[in-house]
Amino acid sequence: MNLFRKGGFAVQDDMESFFHLLVYQAIRFLPSNCYNVPRFIELYFDDFVDYQGGYYVGADKMRSMRFGPVTTPISDRLMFFLSEPPSDLEAPAHEYPPYHPINSLIAGFLRIIKAHYHIHLPLEDPRTFEAPVTEPAKAAPTKTGVKKGTVYRRMLELKERGLPSFSPKPPMTPAEIEAEKARIEAEKARLKAERIRLEALAAKLASHDDMIVLFMDEYESEDWPAKDRVPDKSGR
Repeated sequence: MNLFRKGGFAVQDDMESFFHLLVYQAIRFLPSNCYNVPRFIELYFDDFVDYQGGYYVGADKMRSMRFGPVTTPISDRLMFFLSEPPSDLEAPAHEYPPYHPINSLIAGFLRIIKAHYHIHLPLEDPRTFEAPVTEPAKAAPTKTGVKKGTVYRRMLELKERGLPSFSPKPPMTPAEIEAEKARIEAEKARLKAERIRLEALAAKLASHDDMIVLFMDEYESEDWPAKDRVPDKSGR
């Protein structure tokens, strides 16, 4: 989590490390749909990025933290079971054993981590990559005020989609203008509410109590098996 972030480690970093430890132990000792565990460990845990003299988290792990879910080497969502699933990747659903409740724990944990990344390390922030950002060259406007090539590109898009030829959109009526203003305000309100939701979710990553509750809610469920460990699949 400390990728390109200034300052020392925080509680959130320890929590993310615990998440990776959870996945590491699960992939080694629980039945799953990952049929090449050593390769998964190599891609998810051992891979790294060499950047400006430092070593940072690899692409697979970062992709899971930002977007989720954790995936197998063949891009299936990583899922754990109460017993070994069929080796045939195209086996029908009814042939698979019941899911392990750890899936719910991992998903809930990952939602909190993704919220933290969204709030504190957004992709659109150029500081994420510490690289200079230059404005793209702007196309010179035509006499009509439309950028060169814009209309033509739109015509090609419509042609490829088999739609009628492009014709300029007539000016909006007063009613349409008001409707558009209302739509924009509604979208602003939605984004604000989503931001508040994500901030509340991300705050849990800094709270030991909230994370303990997350774990205990799952672990104390009636579905958690008493014995679920299988022999180590890591090959190590």
